[in-house]
Amino acid sequence: MCSSHLLLQHLLINNQQSWLSLKHTPLDKLDQKHFAKGSRGPKQNGSVVAPRPSEDAKEIALMEAKTNKMCDLLHEILKTLKTTIMNRQIHLG
Repeated sequence: MCSSHLLLQHLLINNQQSWLSLKHTPLDKLDQKHFAKGSRGPKQNGSVVAPRPSEDAKEIALMEAKTNKMCDLLHEILKTLKTTIMNRQIHLG
């Protein structure tokens, strides 16, 4: 088995585990530096913006749904890619 295939397989497994562990992590527990500007809370451009609880809750629910869908899609892609790599390794001997 080629060392590059082993490295790729190792990276895929680590990335898959990372994505799956984040899937069930609440947004408030994630590191805020990874979020887009303006999504860090009620402060924007140095001024305080009045909170919009119902709109914020809808926006958070939508982001969570999109994140869950992305995790599901990535899980399927990684599973397919892993199978493809394993099949190629079998055929290459």
